[in-house]
Amino acid sequence: TFTTHGGTGPYTWGYALYDGDTFTVTSPTAASTTFSISIAFVSSSKSAVYTVTATDSLAATATYSFGVSAWSEAGEGSGGIIP
Repeated sequence: TFTTHGGTGPYTWGYALYDGDTFTVTSPTAASTTFSISIAFVSSSKSAVYTVTATDSLAATATYSFGVSAWSEAGEGSGGIIP
């Protein structure tokens, strides 16, 4: 979840892939979202850098970059995503 400080609401949000593997962004216009990706091979991982941009009602923007990683381990149901 990202929180804005300052600016004039309401705000819009946008997520963009900067580098790495393409994850699915479940709520691409919300302050709070989740990321998912399919991993085909056991003991492998995927990672990416995304940016989120908040835009206020006066068109002022703020951008933040962050990493997302996911992995698959041996055994059914193991692994996870770290935003």
